[in-house]
Order: sequence, then C-alpha cells, then structure tokens
Amino acid sequence: DSLKPSINQKKLFNIKKVSEIFPEYYVIKVNNFNDVAKDTLDEWIYFLKKSQIKEEFTAQGLAEAKANLLVDSLSEEERANYLRYMENRRYEVSIIEGSRSEGRLEGIEEGIKQGIEQGKQQGIEEGIKQGIEEGKQQGIEQGKQQEKVNVARTFKQKGIDIETIAEATGLTREEIEEL
Repeated sequence: DSLKPSINQKKLFNIKKVSEIFPEYYVIKVNNFNDVAKDTLDEWIYFLKKSQIKEEFTAQGLAEAKANLLVDSLSEEERANYLRYMENRRYEVSIIEGSRSEGRLEGIEEGIKQGIEQGKQQGIEEGIKQGIEEGKQQGIEQGKQQEKVNVARTFKQKGIDIETIAEATGLTREEIEEL
C-alpha cells in the first residue's frame, strides 16, 4: 500500500509523491515475525515483539534498549530508587567535572602567571647580558677613539702637519685642530 497526495496537495505543495514532503515510514508487522533473527533489523523486531534481548544480539542501540528494559521491569518503588540514584550520580559527576574544569582554569591562569614571571626574569637577565655586551663594545669603541685622539695629540705636539695626522688617525681636520 502507498499513501498518495490529493489533487489539492499536489497543487499546493507542487509534488507528485507524499515522500517529497513527509518522511518515509515503514510499517513493521511484528506479529508476522517468526522469532528467528537473521540480521540486526530482525534483532530489533525480536526485541519489539518479545521485550527481550538475547545475549548474542549485536544491533546498534540494543545495549541501551536493554538497560531501559531492565529499568522498566523494576517495581515502582525500585524504579523510583534507581532514578533517584541515577540523578544523584549525575549530580556527583557534574560536581566533579565542574571542579576539574575550575581546577584546569586555575592551573592555566597560574601557569600563565609563572610564565610571565619567568619571561620577565629571563628578559631581565638577557637585557643585562645584552647591556654588558653593548657596554663592552661601546667601551672598546670609545677606547679606540681615545687612542686616535692621543696619537693625534702626540703627532700635533711633534709638529707633524694636520693632513698627515688626519690620514693616519682617521680624525677630521676640525677634530685635530681642537686638540
């Protein structure tokens, strides 16, 4: 049997088949099932007909169905106790997960703080090293410059002409005249 759209539905929805606007449904005649499960669909049909799940069944989702079936088979009092237990269990898990998340966040924040402190300390140490290195270099340059000035002064006192002193020391004419 197949459900067909009416003439009005065909015009209104611009369709030829009902399946174009409605999901496809299958009618499973559970009573016609011979209780022999040959595949996973048969395992589900067996479950629907008998409200039982055999140990050898492997259909996806049957394990969850089995757990629900066990709960449904409990007495009202046992089911209420079980549901209360499960609610308490979910609450405990929620508390634990929340605490873990909080702990992770605190750990991350603490790690960031420590990283910043270590970075600052490392930056200071590297800055000091770099400063010392630059200071040495600057001192060497100043020493070389001072040596040129001393040589130029000595040459000037000995009466050597300014052009020769400038060539020998690399100082400018003006620098030598100021000595």
